[in-house]
Order: sequence, then C-alpha cells, then structure tokens
Amino acid sequence: MRITTERLVLRKPSLPDAPAVYRLANDRRVTRWMTLPWPYRPEDAVQFVRMSQREFRKGIGQHFVIERRGDGELLGSVGLMDHRPTHRRAEVGYWLGSEHWKQGYASEALGGVLRLAFRDMQLNRVHAVTFPENEASGAVLLRAGFQREGQHRRHWKHRARWHDLVIWGLLRNEWDGRQKEG
Repeated sequence: MRITTERLVLRKPSLPDAPAVYRLANDRRVTRWMTLPWPYRPEDAVQFVRMSQREFRKGIGQHFVIERRGDGELLGSVGLMDHRPTHRRAEVGYWLGSEHWKQGYASEALGGVLRLAFRDMQLNRVHAVTFPENEASGAVLLRAGFQREGQHRRHWKHRARWHDLVIWGLLRNEWDGRQKEG
C-alpha cells in the first residue's frame, strides 16, 4: 500500500529501511516526545519494521515510512495504530528526523493518512496524544482540524519522569467538512 501526496510517498516499511530509520530516530531531540527507547539502537529499527509488518497483517496498524518524492530520502514515519474496526477508530502518530522539521512534511503526511483513515477505511474517529510541551506536534494536529479534548494527568512514564498526555480527536464529519471547504 502506498499513499502519494504532493511531495511525499508514504509506503510500508521494509528491512532495507532500517538503517535510515535508525539514523533518523537516534536523536534525543526526536525521541524526547516519543515512546521510542533511548538510546535508539539499530536493532530497534529492525524491530519497528517487523512490528509494522506484523500489525498490518493482523489489521491493527497501518505504519508507513515517509519518503520524499524525487530523491527517495526517508524523512520519518506516520501511521495508524490500535485500529478498532468494530468502533471504527484508530490512533495516529508521526515523527520526522530533526533535519526535516518545519518544512510542512508532518502536516502533509498526516493529511495523507487521514485520507486513508476516513475515506478508505471509513473510520469514524482518529485520535492522537502528545506531551503538553510538544507544541509543534499540537500545532500540526490543530492545522489538520483536530480538537484538544482533554488531558490525562501523569499518564505516561518516560525517561524516569511522569508526564501528562494531551488527548486530541478528529471525527469523520469534521474531516469531511474541511475537505469540502478546501
């Protein structure tokens, strides 16, 4: 499965992607907002690829690597996790290597995955979670139409510290309305 946007190709990860995933994710600036292990090791990237393939087969996840069209450079990852077909919902997550920040790639990749979620998979809801301090990721979600729905206090232990998690949600009818406006 492939999703093409104006500047990007979102495709299923494969084992040859593991070295690039490792290079991009082995950066404290990237992993400080994520549940990735630190330090990030080459075998963690291989495990990410295998987990992505396994979740796709089970129908509970749709993970993609983000590749720039033209030169094929790997920029990061985006995906739908914890897919619940009965409830027609999933969680979205994304990350980029730090050299690719502030270029609109996260918003563009998120838009492609939301199209998959709402148009192709017929989901009713997509949600996301962020640390409150991760303002850049929150801004990406706001631009995509997500609403801040609440905050779980001291919900996640990350790097030996408890963190709050902000809960974001986007409903299909809200996404449909934005598509008609745009």
